[in-house]
Amino acid sequence: MDAPASLVRAARASAEDERRHVAMVSALDGRAVIDEPDSNELSLRSAFDVAKENAVEGCVRELFGVIVAQWQSEHSADERVRACYAEIARDEAQHAWLAGQLDEWLAARLTADERAKITAAKRDAINKLRAEQRASKGDAWLGMPDATVAMALVDGLAREMVAVG
Repeated sequence: MDAPASLVRAARASAEDERRHVAMVSALDGRAVIDEPDSNELSLRSAFDVAKENAVEGCVRELFGVIVAQWQSEHSADERVRACYAEIARDEAQHAWLAGQLDEWLAARLTADERAKITAAKRDAINKLRAEQRASKGDAWLGMPDATVAMALVDGLAREMVAVG
């Protein structure tokens, strides 16, 4: 499965962004932990497996990451945190865009049944986000939304995903 060079370059740049984000957040509070994949664990996967992971982690969770980072950039009690998350939100928007591009590219390589399973995986990922956000306590310093706001943000994400298909 040879992805277009532009997607490969964008994926590598996104991975670099994620490492930079960990350093940025770690510099704020010292609690960030890098969870690097073990290169021995990486293996070739089917287009369906890649598409499913991208649907959940890229199309749903990255997009939610954009929304939350933007919220943090506007609502944190700390100016440094607001600036940090404004930059992270811009980067995460690029990552979400990449996930959408990869979603389209992979969909052309899947069967109708596999595409339906990808749609179901996105729906399940949104439902898991809802469950996770019900317990959100918020954090004024980090600008993290409380459960009520977080649920509204997930609902907005769900509406947007339904609108774009």
